[in-house]
Amino acid sequence: MNQIEIEQQLQSIMKREIGLLREFLGSMESEQQAIMVNDTALLKSIFKERDPLLEQLLKVREQRIGILKVLAGVSEDGDAEGQEAMEKLFDSDVIKSPELFMMRDQMLALLEKMQVHFGRNNNLLGKKVDQTRKLINRLHPADTNTTYSMDGKSKGKGRKTTITLINREG
Repeated sequence: MNQIEIEQQLQSIMKREIGLLREFLGSMESEQQAIMVNDTALLKSIFKERDPLLEQLLKVREQRIGILKVLAGVSEDGDAEGQEAMEKLFDSDVIKSPELFMMRDQMLALLEKMQVHFGRNNNLLGKKVDQTRKLINRLHPADTNTTYSMDGKSKGKGRKTTITLINREG
């Protein structure tokens, strides 16, 4: 394969990866909405739909890395020097296609948005868990008669026993 064919193949793979990244980002936005409205059924279906999408994304990413290795002249085992060569590939004169540079920028922007959404969704989910814990504690405060075993684990409610001493003197 010559340089132009390799770049065309890379461009095709990057288009597919960008499409998958956009779809994944949309899934993350749906996840955010499901978290905000407490729709666990929707959240489960989003995660279920996301698994095959993630597998596709990983396969396309491996293909892209393989093409980049060919362009960088790196062997398949990808040693440390090969990683450096791949990182410098877009900074060198090897790739001349402006479309590839634009696609790389789109991918970086999508990845940045995904990172922001990931943090936001984790934050929202953490807040929902905290709210649920507080609600549970308000509805069922911790029992004051709980007994504990030697290892510190709760055994359950302790029994209150009232002992009445009767003094029969007298």
